[in-house]
Amino acid sequence: MYSKLSDKKIILSLNKAPEFEEFLSVIKVTKGTYAAGILWGIYRNIFVYSSELRSEYKRYYSVEYTSFEEYLFKKVGIQVKDLKFDLKYVFLFKPSHLLIDEMFDDNYLDDVLNVLGGEFEN
Repeated sequence: MYSKLSDKKIILSLNKAPEFEEFLSVIKVTKGTYAAGILWGIYRNIFVYSSELRSEYKRYYSVEYTSFEEYLFKKVGIQVKDLKFDLKYVFLFKPSHLLIDEMFDDNYLDDVLNVLGGEFEN
């Protein structure tokens, strides 16, 4: 499940953080192809250059804040009501790859996020 925040950032909640090969398989792209090279940039934007908020909370802030939701609201400034916070991974990222940047009309952001959510939420 994902939610678009007001500052052009996206919060994505999944039960599993996929490896790149799993990501390609879900998107239905063959490893070693030109398309796989393009998707490597999208994968890095979502999973490598992002902040994984749940692990940050557990590692640094669980003593200071009584719950993960409190941490998101007070420290990160996020109040997302519809997001499933019981999932294992919560990524926060700003789309910067051209194919998922909403500044461009022909972006694939919603398509990629819907595929990820459908595959890795369970």
